[in-house]
Amino acid sequence: MTSARIDVVSDIRGLAALRDDWNDLAAGGNPLLRHECAMAFTEAYGRLYEPRAVVLRDGTGVRAIAPLAAPRLTGSSTLHLMGQPLHEPASLLYRDGAALEDLLAALVGWRRPFLLHRLPADRPETDLLQAGPSRLTRCFTRTGLDSAWVPLGVPWAGFEAAMASRHRSAVRRKWKAAESRGAVEFEALAPDEARAEAVLRAFFRIEHSGWKRRDGTSILSNPPMERFFLLYGRAAARLGMLRIFFLKIGGETVAGRVAVEHGRTLWELKIGYDERWSECSPGILLTHATLRYGCENGLAAHEFLGVLERWENLWSPRLHRYNALRVYPATLRGGVSFACDLTEVAVRRSRTRAAAACRTALDRLSAAWPGARPGARFAPMEPREER
Repeated sequence: MTSARIDVVSDIRGLAALRDDWNDLAAGGNPLLRHECAMAFTEAYGRLYEPRAVVLRDGTGVRAIAPLAAPRLTGSSTLHLMGQPLHEPASLLYRDGAALEDLLAALVGWRRPFLLHRLPADRPETDLLQAGPSRLTRCFTRTGLDSAWVPLGVPWAGFEAAMASRHRSAVRRKWKAAESRGAVEFEALAPDEARAEAVLRAFFRIEHSGWKRRDGTSILSNPPMERFFLLYGRAAARLGMLRIFFLKIGGETVAGRVAVEHGRTLWELKIGYDERWSECSPGILLTHATLRYGCENGLAAHEFLGVLERWENLWSPRLHRYNALRVYPATLRGGVSFACDLTEVAVRRSRTRAAAACRTALDRLSAAWPGARPGARFAPMEPREER
């Protein structure tokens, strides 16, 4: 690293200046690694996270970027990858293996605790961090963060024929059930920047219509997330990547999906449905129609993102494996951050278990006494992602 230098960018103007170098390093992969997403996150979550982008440069330019952010309101000093509250796959950005090694050496030498959430398991970061840190640093690895994806690139008839017969039959039964209540329509939109907000807000209303609103996990229940989707949606629309899909039954919009199309792949960001129509499984019908859209429009794959959900198994998906890496220096700051992070994880898991138990109890009540909570009974495999 004799000719290399490390800069830490901690303001939005500095981040904006990195756009071309950032997108050059992120080219060809997950669009959420691009500069537009980092800028939208920084603007939307600015009261909660302060940017700490670690930039490795040499005489040839920018060789690597660690897109980190520092929490403002917690007792922990652990740095996170930007976008961590969105729970989507993330990564460091680097030109080659040597650049990655230099970047990781700089991060470890900085003596700050950091969390790299949902790194692809087939990339070298995990092995380098587990093998490389000195005895004064501890690295903890978490697995089991898989996401699903479905290869396309074939005619739709061939794709459907490859589905398990029981799954194909289940979708057809649901489709007929929907048609019995009115004409079923699928709408695929690619709004421009001027129309992006109006179409996104139409999706927000659907996603906010049921259990997500009650649990406080909908986009409209989370102002920073709402602002992120509006900012990123406009940026994606400006680049021609934004895709929004709706399913209508009898003229009424019953489900929606927000995605971006990039590199011949559809990257799913959010899905929502009106639970009054849950007996028809509108989320599953919308997904089936969206996969057909992909096949008929020459896409190579559909990325579900998020964390693997049981309902996604209808289409026999393949899996991406991810690791989460927490690195703590053996210092007072590292020890305090470790204790704070451990407490935060324990509280979050406790809340998640309590919410799941409450939903299970309510669903059982609805099954035993349908009049107790009209329209609240969920189809067994209907999407319930919480991204």
